[in-house]
Amino acid sequence: MPRSVRFSPDGTRIAIGFAVGNPTLVSVLSARDLHVLYNADTRDIPSEKLQNLNQLAWSSDGRFLFAGGNYKAGDGSAGERYLVRSWGNGGQGAPSDVWREARSPITGLATLADGAIGVVTGDPVVVAMRPNGRDIWAVHSNAAGFCTPYVDSCLGEAELQLSADGSAVRFAYGPNGAQPANFSFG
Repeated sequence: MPRSVRFSPDGTRIAIGFAVGNPTLVSVLSARDLHVLYNADTRDIPSEKLQNLNQLAWSSDGRFLFAGGNYKAGDGSAGERYLVRSWGNGGQGAPSDVWREARSPITGLATLADGAIGVVTGDPVVVAMRPNGRDIWAVHSNAAGFCTPYVDSCLGEAELQLSADGSAVRFAYGPNGAQPANFSFG
């Protein structure tokens, strides 16, 4: 099922990211007749992992296609990061994971007027990056996050925990249970 659609800057191609079915698939279609021109190379992403590349952006010149979502690399440890992937040659080039800083899924990508790529994560973090992945600026939130992106959870078992008698609550300001906060009502 398609999740996002982005037209190339010249309007001749349409990139599509998917949420279910084949979630790592990124297809590029002809804007003229909607036939599939090509699929971006995602062969290195294990199909057994629940991951997706459903957030898309083109570089302002159309030379690069960017994708992110619930895609991450690593062994499942708490330190692994969600990634923004890039393909040169308008999405036909070799894949490169250009931004590796997100602690929660990529929830939005956008092409900015100055040629930068805007990245939003569930932390929340808002970043403007160059097409090579280098940050131009970033804003990190100190707010507590109660995200449960797909099967991941900020605290492991539950992102917001309540004691059996309702007298105490626990949550975290950081990812994976970092900076925990406990409150007692009794």
